[in-house]
Amino acid sequence: MNEVRIYKNIFEDFLNEELNITLENYLKVSELVNFSGEPEKHLNFTDVYIVLDGNAVLYFGKELELEVEVSEGEYRGKAIKNPQKIELEKNTVVIIPANNAHKLDVPDKLRLIVLKLKIKNNL
Repeated sequence: MNEVRIYKNIFEDFLNEELNITLENYLKVSELVNFSGEPEKHLNFTDVYIVLDGNAVLYFGKELELEVEVSEGEYRGKAIKNPQKIELEKNTVVIIPANNAHKLDVPDKLRLIVLKLKIKNNL
């Protein structure tokens, strides 16, 4: 899988499932208010966003403009080249594979689970 995929209204099916996280991966629940993220790209991590409540706009694409490596395998940029845009809402699940640029804008409030999955090889 090497493209961003959007899944809606599937999280409720997994509410009673146990979730195991290893040291190479991590999970956090975030609440963002009036947030505009910096365009970023991770070489070795796939991001999974599970929207619990609220709305946001996700911009994504293949490349960053004026890309700078801020730490090993972690890049930031001024903008995303030729971005696509998707509206996120409650019960939306987004998978952003490694090496894909992305940026999250929250005009009001968003509560979500962020899961970072370490991959062995770059895609």
